Amino acid sequence: MKTGSIAALIALGSMLAGCQPSVEESVADEQQNETRLMQGCSEAGRLLGQMSAAETSFRYDSEGNVRISRSLWYSIPASMQDGLIKAIAYHAVCEEGDPAEQVVTVRASENSEILAQQTVTEFDR
Repeated sequence: MKTGSIAALIALGSMLAGCQPSVEESVADEQQNETRLMQGCSEAGRLLGQMSAAETSFRYDSEGNVRISRSLWYSIPASMQDGLIKAIAYHAVCEEGDPAEQVVTVRASENSEILAQQTVTEFDR
């Protein structure tokens, strides 16, 4: 795995660590959450772009589909895989403009084998 790929994944994990919705939200909290969602969208897009530039097998779209080399996917720790899936979900939700549930499908770039599929439902609203 390239050093740039690892750095991008670490940055994704750090960015997404604070993306948990609060239990009770006032109007001010909702506005702050919308701002955090938009910041999350911007940060996810930037970091996913870095990952794409650092790793030629990594490609994603705005519908939650990801292609990555099988060996790279399995070399990433599970917590970073989850962070990457959430970043892809953020990207898809940001494109749609509606923070609803998002299915993310990770496929091997070599043969389209499904490596992971997950529905992400937690976004700052």
